Amino acid sequence: MKHLQLAAAAVLAIVATVIFFGTSGLEFWSGISPGPRFMPLLIAAALIILSAAYAYETMCVAGETPATFPRGSDGLRVLFVALAIVFFAVMSMLLGIVVSAFVFVILTLVTILRQPVLPSLFASAITVGIIYSIFVAWLQMRLPTGIFGI
Repeated sequence: MKHLQLAAAAVLAIVATVIFFGTSGLEFWSGISPGPRFMPLLIAAALIILSAAYAYETMCVAGETPATFPRGSDGLRVLFVALAIVFFAVMSMLLGIVVSAFVFVILTLVTILRQPVLPSLFASAITVGIIYSIFVAWLQMRLPTGIFGI
């Protein structure tokens, strides 16, 4: 099992390296705002840190640990999360990022995590408000608005 875990850490490091070198021609900072390389570089740095931590943890654990995979309803929850992410990606062009993010957070909280509806609506509204505030109001980015124009 350790070999599989070390391979996963290596894949994370390789992905980070590809992101780092793949975005080398882009500008990190442009004027007073982050450039197109800003976020990919942060993601690459996070992936390197996570891969190193995962490899370190794997090497420090004594003995072999059996692989545990989700079974039954837990396996369905993993599948539903993957489907919700695909739904968000597909619907963001049709409905817009704001509406799709709202629906994604609601679906995830209520159906997958089985949280109460009212706090989930509140959390979804806060999440969408933060997304809108950062990307549209502050950074003045044009996000896909979809059929609702939001």
